[in-house]
Amino acid sequence: MALGLNKDTKRTLVKLLAAIALIAVILGGFAACLFTVRSTDEAADTGSGPALQGSFKVDIGPTATPDGKPVAGTARTETWVARSTCRDTECVATVSVVDPKNPSGPPALTMVFDYIDGDWMSVREAPDKCKVGDAEVDVTGWSIIALRPRLDGSMSGEYTWATAPALCASKRAVNLAPTSGAGTGTEAADPAAEPPLRASPGAALWGTYTYTQTYPATGEVFPPHDYRATTHCLRTGDRCVTLMSTVDTNNLFVMQYGDRRFTASFPEGDAQCTDGIGKVRQSSRDELPLPQGPQNPIQTLTGKSFQDYTGDCPAQVELDVRIQRIGD
Repeated sequence: MALGLNKDTKRTLVKLLAAIALIAVILGGFAACLFTVRSTDEAADTGSGPALQGSFKVDIGPTATPDGKPVAGTARTETWVARSTCRDTECVATVSVVDPKNPSGPPALTMVFDYIDGDWMSVREAPDKCKVGDAEVDVTGWSIIALRPRLDGSMSGEYTWATAPALCASKRAVNLAPTSGAGTGTEAADPAAEPPLRASPGAALWGTYTYTQTYPATGEVFPPHDYRATTHCLRTGDRCVTLMSTVDTNNLFVMQYGDRRFTASFPEGDAQCTDGIGKVRQSSRDELPLPQGPQNPIQTLTGKSFQDYTGDCPAQVELDVRIQRIGD
């Protein structure tokens, strides 16, 4: 509900600001389009059982521009040391990334992978930075790596990095080639010591969905948008990230799952007041609780969009939000 405005102005402002909220999603997504500069080699099923074991030369491809072209100087090469084990039907691997400045010392980074539906998957969440214009913004960063074994013992896949809010994102090709491991004393941790992988109810948000906002005071429905949703969860199952990309342009909208609800924070933006003179700063966040009862996939999410405006015409607006599944 808007505050401190007359009835006609409230309605006009809600129209303007709800539109801006959606535009912010699209503009934020445009800065975070997910395109991959792909490898020319396709992966194949090894048929010999899952293993992520030994030392690997890892080529991580360049980031891509919104039209899919590689960005010069963004590719890199790393050395990974991996160990894997299987217990019952679950396989897990630990990976140490060798520090190039101290190859015999502690790893620069450690990761845990699980073998899921033919891919080795790693999902990490950590505080991060995103450069917006000339400023660095504090964000939550999500890293998702998916690797598919090849017949010759190498692997290929994708490395996705996205932030919440969706200010920055990239998707890169990844290729692993086995090496002798000579020249490094870095070791991977014992994978048998890792706790079991836990399922998360948040993982059930996948497929194609229509996102709709409604202003409850008038019943006015704002233009809907269709998104493809893919969800990736931490091994603990308590936190997930859902990447919602527009069907036609791959623009990105990021949701996070935790405490049995999905949330999204959108990039802040500036707008004019409806008098055409004053200005406001807009922030927007969505909260959608997990539906009752087990669902996989989730068919419908309903919740609220809270939009706050500070400046010359301050206001607070609540919109009803519905995310409805329309297909795979």
